[in-house]
Amino acid sequence: MFPPGHVHSDPATAAHPGPVFGPGTTPPVGAPGPVAGRRGGRIAVAVAVAVALALGAGGVGGFVGYSLAESQVTTDSPSALVSDSATLSDVAAAVQPSVVSIGAGQSTGSGVVYDDQGHIITNSHVVASAQGDIEVRFSDGSSSKATLVGMDERGDIAVLKVEDTSNLTPIAVGDSNGLSVGDTVLALGSPLGLDGSVTSGIVSAMDRAISDGSSSLQGLIQTDAAINRGNSGGALVNGRGELIGINTAIATTDSSGGSIGVGFAIPSATATSTADQLIAGGSVERAFLGVSMSAGGGTGAVVTDVQSDSPAADAGLRTGDIITAIDGQPVATPAEVAAAVQARKPGDTVTITYVRDGMSESEATATLSAD
Repeated sequence: MFPPGHVHSDPATAAHPGPVFGPGTTPPVGAPGPVAGRRGGRIAVAVAVAVALALGAGGVGGFVGYSLAESQVTTDSPSALVSDSATLSDVAAAVQPSVVSIGAGQSTGSGVVYDDQGHIITNSHVVASAQGDIEVRFSDGSSSKATLVGMDERGDIAVLKVEDTSNLTPIAVGDSNGLSVGDTVLALGSPLGLDGSVTSGIVSAMDRAISDGSSSLQGLIQTDAAINRGNSGGALVNGRGELIGINTAIATTDSSGGSIGVGFAIPSATATSTADQLIAGGSVERAFLGVSMSAGGGTGAVVTDVQSDSPAADAGLRTGDIITAIDGQPVATPAEVAAAVQARKPGDTVTITYVRDGMSESEATATLSAD
């Protein structure tokens, strides 16, 4: 279900089996099955606790970069100041009309109004089990039937279309690539069926990878904004109220699946690119490098297999090479390599820095192909 950028994640350890994905209000039953024909390799991803998809009643936390106001400004609200002298409450009020609640069979979750044509972005795991009508509820209390336009299970993104397109408030989309650790963010959605809920936090980390042993997601934003079941598909916004992520999963320590301050969101750049392809009626293309990898002790990603006739093979990579950077950006783990590949498009050219046989670093150029 998750887009691994052609790199598949192993469970962290026996004691910490990795993500447990819960489909809505039903008990966790595991992520959708592995993707047939996946050409990616395997990577060891250290997820210290179980990760649960927050849908029906679940969700992932939000992330988003808030730029703190540089000067003290007197306002009527005690809410913390964020961007352009706005308060957290100002941002929440502006964004709430763009966030919806979704009922899909036994699952419930959240979504974001993407455009004025009626398209709603959510997680695929929110609607994957829907057998009949899908209902979207808006912040003003009104509701509308929705149809499924398409979904990308590997990327955990789905697009719905509501029948009633009057008075829609599309969300402003921000630059998720411009986020920094420590940026303030808000997570909006319907945790536990509580419509219109808002939590705040910061960006805790970037380019995180999570796995349930059969599927993985790469390049996620980690946040400490409280996210619980039902938040899935909801918005992560920055201090300007711009969408910078789609809430997707949380780390938990027990079967209750409650927030422990470790949530994950799909960057808006990834989510909107996928949504645009689904709306256009095409298949979702991902960049493909063609290597399997294992951890290299924090010094890089060890290539364990190079697929024949792949971009990696054409670039001259070999089994045993240790990849240490992509386009000059250091990578310490297979997950970081996967995230770097996933962030690019088929046809993009990347420079791969690697070490072979303990010698000095070398560079190879690869033109990524389509999945």
